[in-house]
Amino acid sequence: MKHSSKLFILCLSCLTLLSAFLFSGCNSAPSYTDGSYHAEFQNFDSNGWKEFIDVTIKDGKPEKVVMDAVNQAGDLKSADQEYNDLMKNYSDTYPAKFYQDLATQFLERQDPAKIDAVAGATLSSDNFKKLLAELKPYMVAGITDDVVLQSSSDNA
Repeated sequence: MKHSSKLFILCLSCLTLLSAFLFSGCNSAPSYTDGSYHAEFQNFDSNGWKEFIDVTIKDGKPEKVVMDAVNQAGDLKSADQEYNDLMKNYSDTYPAKFYQDLATQFLERQDPAKIDAVAGATLSSDNFKKLLAELKPYMVAGITDDVVLQSSSDNA
């Protein structure tokens, strides 16, 4: 009886250690290399905007994230009051708000795979995740070359 009890405790201890080892990295954020990173789409979408993202990494973590879109005149979507007002009429969000919401999620979660779509801004949410997913290996490796994606979710 004493022998089986010791065997049970030994097996339980081994399983606990194995579980801790296997799951220790599941919730950890990736380690990024300090620097400034940029990704954008090559082409403008069907509404005339080209989304981009700029990420600054400091001490291995995202410190600043800016996502926006630019039109052919170089104007930012978040600063286009007419566009923002139009979206507000149909949705609870607008570019100046949802770009910041997405950036905040990344700053908090630090992993593109853990970003939730913003209701009313599904395409931009998908583009944010797509841009970050492509940029992630660059941020891990410390490669600060601009990343240019062929098409946004709007043109996929």
